[in-house]
Amino acid sequence: MDVGVVCTGGLGPEKELVASLLSRTEDPDRIFVVAADSGLLLCREYGLTPHLFVGDLDSLPDRSVLHAFPRTEVRIFPRDKDYTDTELAIEALRERGVHRWFLLGGGGGRADQFLGIVSLCIRDFHPEVWLTHREEIRVLREGCRYRIDVQRGDIISLFPLSCRRCRAVTRGLRWPLDSLEWRPGDMGISNEAVEDVVEVMVVEGRYLWVRNLAPV
Repeated sequence: MDVGVVCTGGLGPEKELVASLLSRTEDPDRIFVVAADSGLLLCREYGLTPHLFVGDLDSLPDRSVLHAFPRTEVRIFPRDKDYTDTELAIEALRERGVHRWFLLGGGGGRADQFLGIVSLCIRDFHPEVWLTHREEIRVLREGCRYRIDVQRGDIISLFPLSCRRCRAVTRGLRWPLDSLEWRPGDMGISNEAVEDVVEVMVVEGRYLWVRNLAPV
């Protein structure tokens, strides 16, 4: 399976948004789904049957939820470990040979846990799209051109992820980024979509894209 999904703990997006995201994959019926601990509750909410459950059961309020998925492989880990449940889920995708993956959940919780997931976006094997209850987050890579469906008026922010300068060419934003050279610590907060599609061509470096899904 080339495409994977990790459902992690915390608040996730609306069910309709998840269905729309997964329907755009080449073969929605062949997506490898991993539930990271209480992310199992999101699987249930979205009607997804996970192929694999990983976690230490510290955030799953009722272990009996596992019984609702008798075909799911279960890997339980000790609470004292060197990796988060989300990292364990990501490693399972690697083992499966997944090349593209989406992350669902991770919103509304502790700041350190949220930032921990953000740090995963710096790694080479990062989520293509990460959806929380309020945000759509993407990693935009050097040399790639992106056409992202949005709604006019959406608030979009961009942050450089590289340790060197970042440059991009954009279309569909109220304030284009074409003439800017960004360094670590720079940011573009609260830009605005003026078209239904935003185009970003990353000339140099890597960016974190954050689109607000809820009214600000």
